[in-house]
Amino acid sequence: MRQTIFAAAIAALAIFASVPDAQAQAGRRYYCGQGESTSTCGPSAAPGLANSCAAAGCHNRNPLNDSQGRAMRGAGSAGTIMGSRDAGMQAALSNYTPAEIDAIAAWLLTLVTGGSQPSCSLTASNPTPNTGTSITLTASCTNSPTGYAWTNCTSTTSTCTTTRSVAGNVTYSVTATNASGASSPASVTVGWTTPGGTPPPPPPPAPPPETPPPTMTVVEYFHAGMGHYFITGFPAEIGALDSGAVAGWARTGRSFLAYSATNGNQAPVCRFFTAAFAPKSSHFYTPSAEECNGLRSSSRDWQYEADSFYVRLADPVSGSCPTGTQPVYRLYNDGQTGAPNHRYTTDHALRTQMMGQRWTPEGYGPEGVSFCVPF
Repeated sequence: MRQTIFAAAIAALAIFASVPDAQAQAGRRYYCGQGESTSTCGPSAAPGLANSCAAAGCHNRNPLNDSQGRAMRGAGSAGTIMGSRDAGMQAALSNYTPAEIDAIAAWLLTLVTGGSQPSCSLTASNPTPNTGTSITLTASCTNSPTGYAWTNCTSTTSTCTTTRSVAGNVTYSVTATNASGASSPASVTVGWTTPGGTPPPPPPPAPPPETPPPTMTVVEYFHAGMGHYFITGFPAEIGALDSGAVAGWARTGRSFLAYSATNGNQAPVCRFFTAAFAPKSSHFYTPSAEECNGLRSSSRDWQYEADSFYVRLADPVSGSCPTGTQPVYRLYNDGQTGAPNHRYTTDHALRTQMMGQRWTPEGYGPEGVSFCVPF
């Protein structure tokens, strides 16, 4: 009967080793916690196997009492339990196999660690050893690990001794486990050197974060008589349009930021003007070097005016923008007003609205991203 019950408990641990509750229930077959009913644990649940150790004061009352040398102190190690000076535990050992003691220890460990997996740091006794010598790697972990798994070193404990015959940088790592799970890997890089030689150079430092150039505000206007949109970031033009010096134009209330210079990562936006559809006129903006050079070299209708501002380029396939920027969508009116006109907006909902008015998206990716600007 006793062996049947223990076999079932050990089998449960083998199947559900990653489930803390399964380990707890296996442990409860052996010992009752303080205040628990013996109808669900201890002798009544597993007749003849154990008496409540909590009642004798060796577990729940003071589980880390070094002076008493109680078994609970070695909850993560079957060897420590078997070496306990406690006479009651020694007597119990005659009833349990080492595997069964491990099952008890696994459950007790969840009480000691509070249900948390270990957290580790890793150090090397010499970070720049000579090839052919040995170094010791030491893992310092919280929450009482019961096992260790090493990378580039062979050991089952918290220390690992290794050597190497070839110079170079080697990264060693270790993961510790307890009944609640595994820690994140802790790593250390060791620079092995040839005797008499110089240590290998350290990895190059990470490049400093990019300092973006200054920004400017690009303002959108609408001419009700022509049905055309226009954008500009030039202060003189904004002043002339706002003052009415250039008649017919009014702000739409929309704008976006652009770069007023480049640090090498931004592209200029070429601006063109046409009066070929008089009395209506129009402007066109593009960051594409191909479009810009093509119009400048071959078009008689479109006149190059200036590089109006600077932007980041969108991915030519997906239309995605670099981190820290947002897309500007370009839409074309398909000549509905009798003259070409484009609208540029960062508002995706407005893009959808314009498409409902038969404007066609143009640009990169499936949504027609013309360029990318800072938030």
